[in-house]
Amino acid sequence: MKKNLLVIFFGLSLALASCDTLVTKLPSETIEASLKDGIVPEKDYFLNDGMYFRYKHRDEILRTLKVEEKIEVKGTDLCLVLYSYSVASQIKRTSQWFRLVDNKWTFCNKYFSAYDDDPFGNGDKAFAKEVLEKAEKWEETSKNIWW
Repeated sequence: MKKNLLVIFFGLSLALASCDTLVTKLPSETIEASLKDGIVPEKDYFLNDGMYFRYKHRDEILRTLKVEEKIEVKGTDLCLVLYSYSVASQIKRTSQWFRLVDNKWTFCNKYFSAYDDDPFGNGDKAFAKEVLEKAEKWEETSKNIWW
């Protein structure tokens, strides 16, 4: 039993370390402030190579960070943000879900599937599919950038 728990714990730790998630100190009044806080990790706290790379190039990333589009989901407290930043000549385009909690924006790491009947729980499957496809196409443009 202990061996199984150890294997499960190790597997979960490895899976979490391989994710390139954004980490925020506290939710902020604006999406932009939360994004700036979370895109560059704290010193000496790196879960993976991507986090270390963003820390190493933090000044350039913060200088080139652009929120390209915010898509609020009606009837929910969710907002999809399409943003980009660059290091040298490479432009990274990615998306991040945010949730409004106590009138402050925080990262939402919930996975929304276009195959779900109602991914946002607001009854608008057509809008959900459109938004999820838009995010996928946005990220597709920089899929070969490892960081």
